[in-house]
Amino acid sequence: MQSYSRYTGPWFMARRYARLGEWDRALDALDAAFAGRHHLMATLTLEPLFAPLPPTARFRDLQRKTAAPN
Repeated sequence: MQSYSRYTGPWFMARRYARLGEWDRALDALDAAFAGRHHLMATLTLEPLFAPLPPTARFRDLQRKTAAPN
């Protein structure tokens, strides 16, 4: 059996943590995704996995920063 490592970006790690209900870790990963300018951060408010995330100031700030300008 071959072993290999594969990089998983912070956006996808945030999704995994959200599935597990680990909200603090999901937010840490989302912060990293935002800092890394991950293109899927533009869909943050559309991602159903993040809908149950508690509406903390930290999450609302991320939503505000990733929202499309009016």
